[in-house]
Amino acid sequence: MRIKHLAFVSKLAELGEKEYSIREVREMNAAFLQVPFDEFPNYRPMDDMKIFTTICKAINSGPKQLDPNTFVAADGNEYIEPPESVEYDGLTYTLRKDFTKLPTSWYMDIDIAFEIHGEGFEQMPELMAAFCYIEKGLPYAQKDENKVVVNSVMDRAKVFTEHMPLNTFMNLQGFFLWRWNVLQPLLMEARAKRRTQKRNPKPNGSGKKRLMH
Repeated sequence: MRIKHLAFVSKLAELGEKEYSIREVREMNAAFLQVPFDEFPNYRPMDDMKIFTTICKAINSGPKQLDPNTFVAADGNEYIEPPESVEYDGLTYTLRKDFTKLPTSWYMDIDIAFEIHGEGFEQMPELMAAFCYIEKGLPYAQKDENKVVVNSVMDRAKVFTEHMPLNTFMNLQGFFLWRWNVLQPLLMEARAKRRTQKRNPKPNGSGKKRLMH
């Protein structure tokens, strides 16, 4: 499974272990297939159950991987350390493990993302991966000769939505929580700088909230 299947996993966890109603089965099928519930085809109940059974068999068929590199995050859960690098569509992305060595723009963009998509990237979780993994050999928000960002965080988010395995994302989420005590004070500093900028806006600024990079 990939990050795009997170809605399905969340729905499954929300309902817990019980006998599901046909509507609940349809809701989970729609979530897994990323189709709005009101647009999901009106199958027979028997067919809905077959689809759900097929999904459950598919997500439980992968090999179980054991890794000694585990840690306990701030939420009290145990996670496996995320990989140092990942490769998707021929590009390698490296994990930025030391949050103290990233530019101010990184923290300011996270602060903006929290305002737009909810604290902890609730409405767009793939952004967390896009902030933690950056193209190998490039700094965050590298600009070309025309001052155009060539490695946009939003572009990375799209790639990770399609390709990052869900278990990798969940462990990365644990890593992010684990490093929160380092990130939080730096994020507060960036937030203070943004407030100063808001009080002294640049001429011709639109004032619209958006990710800077």
